[in-house]
Amino acid sequence: MAEQAVDFLLKVDDLKTHFPIRKGFLRRVVGAVKAVDGVSFTIRKKETLGVVGESGCGKTTLGKTIMRGEEPIGGEILYNNDGTIVDLLGLSGDKLREMRKHIQMVFQDPFTSLNPRMTVRDVIGEPLLINKMSKGKALDSIVSQLMQDVGLDAKYLRRYPHAFSGGQRQRIGIARALALNPNLVLADEPTSALDVSVQSQILNLMRRLQDKYDLSYMFISHNLSVVEHISDKMAVMYVGSFVECGDTQTLFSQPKHPYTEALLSAVPQSDPEVERERVILSGDVADAGHLPTGCSFHPRCRYAQDRCKSERPELKARGDDPEYLTACHYSEELDLQGIGGYKR
Repeated sequence: MAEQAVDFLLKVDDLKTHFPIRKGFLRRVVGAVKAVDGVSFTIRKKETLGVVGESGCGKTTLGKTIMRGEEPIGGEILYNNDGTIVDLLGLSGDKLREMRKHIQMVFQDPFTSLNPRMTVRDVIGEPLLINKMSKGKALDSIVSQLMQDVGLDAKYLRRYPHAFSGGQRQRIGIARALALNPNLVLADEPTSALDVSVQSQILNLMRRLQDKYDLSYMFISHNLSVVEHISDKMAVMYVGSFVECGDTQTLFSQPKHPYTEALLSAVPQSDPEVERERVILSGDVADAGHLPTGCSFHPRCRYAQDRCKSERPELKARGDDPEYLTACHYSEELDLQGIGGYKR
């Protein structure tokens, strides 16, 4: 996306994370699984980017790579640290540990992301102790405030995770992520393991916390309805690459990529009197270790032409909005159905 020199909090450019495929007795490398393959995007301050796509498309690997939990083979990850641009891929050791204070993660499963042998006070306060930012009564005071911020009673500080419900555990996970006062939170499907009513509570909590702490979010999910509720802009991911990225409202109402249209057609409609066309994709999701030539989506696309089979489309602006990007040769010619495009 077109940006000013420092008009971003996080800027990712042509990021690639590949995992080697080994075969034979000597375990020679014969190929690679392209889990993240040339992804570029920016997140501004106090902005939420939603990343959606089918399971296995590389969303979680993208988040882990930004956190340096996975090492990329190429690209850039730039972080705006109060006007100083820091290349996260050039950091290691203490310098990387210091920068991780600014970028924290909320994990998918609240039942496995919390240590069952630690009390809530220890779980939330551990980042403060490790980074030597607080201890003793001062730490207890910070943890108590964080618990109140996420809607939990501070009197439960000495309880263990097993005493809490799934929604309460996720609130504890969010409090832990906020302990170091980060600027950016990567949320990896934080509501997928929760009941629908609890999902809404967690989403509303995250929005309130965003206003209070001036947070930016990268919100990873396969649930488009959830992402629509919380995101300012969205990126649709297919087999390691973004195929569409732009303003959430525009993407939902006027999609420009056939894969986005198919995903939107599966979003449940609340009005039983309204009917719409359900787009059923043929074939299987492409193998990230053996991608088809041309556009990765063309074997499943009902609009595919000969050009799609031989030439890979670039993710670029194809309309009036320079920040709305699409990876489709025919995005300006297709009249695709969005959430508003129902047929009665």
